[in-house]
Amino acid sequence: RRKWLRVEQELNACKEVLTKAETERGALEVKLKHARNQVDVEIRRRQKAEADCAKL
Repeated sequence: RRKWLRVEQELNACKEVLTKAETERGALEVKLKHARNQVDVEIRRRQKAEADCAKL
């Protein structure tokens, strides 16, 4: 009976850790998406600047 209670408590603790990890992963995925988008913007800006420079 005590063993069962201990296992249930451990399960709840593991579920909590999993939930926190999933939340953190979601936040990191959003940050990564924004960073990739920013890189794309910078690449387009550089290409435009190089094209403008080549026209001169």
